[in-house]
Amino acid sequence: MLLKILCSLVLFISTAYAEIPVKISLGYHIDPCQAPILYALHKGIFKRNGLDLEVMTASGGEEASRAVSMKKADIGITKLANHIIRISKGMPLKRSGTLVPQTLEILMIRQEIGDVKNLKDKRIGYSTSNPAFTMSIIEKVLLSQDIKLHEVTLIAFQSGLARALATGAIDAAFTVTNPYETIFMQEYKVDTITYRYQDFGIPEFPQFIFFVHQDNKDAPFIPLFHTSLQEALLEIKKSPREAWQFLCDKYPELDNKLNYRVFLSLLPLFEETPAMFDIEGTQKLLDFISIATFEGEKILQKDISIDAL
Repeated sequence: MLLKILCSLVLFISTAYAEIPVKISLGYHIDPCQAPILYALHKGIFKRNGLDLEVMTASGGEEASRAVSMKKADIGITKLANHIIRISKGMPLKRSGTLVPQTLEILMIRQEIGDVKNLKDKRIGYSTSNPAFTMSIIEKVLLSQDIKLHEVTLIAFQSGLARALATGAIDAAFTVTNPYETIFMQEYKVDTITYRYQDFGIPEFPQFIFFVHQDNKDAPFIPLFHTSLQEALLEIKKSPREAWQFLCDKYPELDNKLNYRVFLSLLPLFEETPAMFDIEGTQKLLDFISIATFEGEKILQKDISIDAL
């Protein structure tokens, strides 16, 4: 009898303290924006909080969304605008947290062009996993300067967008980001002019949010994940140089001057309370996307409410 009780107690304890397996789908390559996640992973912070985190690679937010929709991953990362559009397409996703709460994307123009109004007949590059939203943004910005889409040459890039701008292969670029490409241009001593999307009436939106499958919206791993990120950020901000060197020891491909400058610039931008959900800002973005069009067609396949996000 005593042996049976002891065995039951051991089983209860081992079950109670078992780590929850969680798969997170990140981008196709390691970069400084993933620092809080990777730091928490290799410092054992996730394990300390009861999570067994596995990092999966993805070719972008679209692939991560599909993986979470099919329950092949538990958490994904994307920008809020893309998340809204994918939910309108019927993907069973739910926002679960925030990594970077503001828009990092910018419009960048080579200095010799002078101004947005001079983009007529110029070459404009862009890179996106959500063409409808990106093209609606480009169209809105150009129309604000009385320039029509057919009056510019649009060039899609899968990679190398910043380098194309730096070498003069294109005259301007949408979807480049601050601080990534701004620091890249500084390193290569290329003079540019940058514009925030907000300068043209486009609402601020979180550049990176976390999302899960709708079935997991109340899953116990979510608050544990948030707590781990908070702890990681506290440690990183306390000793950023040591934290960066720790990450470079794990990922030698990160170890260069450009990435370090980006990392330092991102530190104050990370959301210190990952569970944070800006309802007012999200509603403004949702209202904007709900009426946004491209080539005369609405970019949302169906109307959705903020509760659906």
